[in-house]
Amino acid sequence: ETVTEIRVREGVPKIDNLACYGARKLVKVTLPDSITEIGVRAFMFCEKLVTINLPDAITSIGRYAFYATSLKRISSFPATLDFIDDYAFGYCPKLESLPKLPPTLITIGHHAFIDCLNLTSIVIPDTDQRYRDNDYYTTIADNAFEDCWKLLAIAASHRMSINEYFGATNQRKIREPFHNLRVTVLTCIKL
Repeated sequence: ETVTEIRVREGVPKIDNLACYGARKLVKVTLPDSITEIGVRAFMFCEKLVTINLPDAITSIGRYAFYATSLKRISSFPATLDFIDDYAFGYCPKLESLPKLPPTLITIGHHAFIDCLNLTSIVIPDTDQRYRDNDYYTTIADNAFEDCWKLLAIAASHRMSINEYFGATNQRKIREPFHNLRVTVLTCIKL
């Protein structure tokens, strides 16, 4: 409960499940380049955590990893990231924007950004050629952006199906073209 800063040593490959769960006074986390995975609920309920720098080797962000933090900013999503699990950034009400998602991203999980009340825009990547060649495309799961009331712009550099899609409320502007992005049904309250 009293830890305010954590510096993970180089060589550590993963932030374990529940590693900093409930560290309510945690303000700063320094992750080494050796980290490839952030585990389930790793930083859940770290209420004072406002920024995170994700190392370049990260491939997956676990379920509820940053749930209910005060993240305002994510420095960048590494080019190696391919999986953002369910609720990973859920209820981060201060998060205003996301860096461009990488072309390696295969999945954005269910409710991954639910209740990010101040999130205003996202940029969906063009799927990396090696994934397209193997018939993999970015999948955005059910309700990934549910209750993101201020989400106004969704930009993508490729095509996707526009039927049965984005649950981002108040969505007013979508940039073309959209195709090759498989999207499952997302809740939509008002468009």
